[in-house]
Amino acid sequence: MTELIRKRELNVLLCEFLDTEAVLARPRHTDYSREVLDAVLGHCAQDLRGSVCAP
Repeated sequence: MTELIRKRELNVLLCEFLDTEAVLARPRHTDYSREVLDAVLGHCAQDLRGSVCAP
């Protein structure tokens, strides 16, 4: 299957463009970290690409 969006591009969108570091710094999200986010993305990136980018 051809990748519609690469993991690196997804990371750029989420972490740099949407500034997830600022979101993770909020009190509501103190239980999460960049490492947790990377692990979740690594686990479900294929599903995200397949269901969100090409439904």
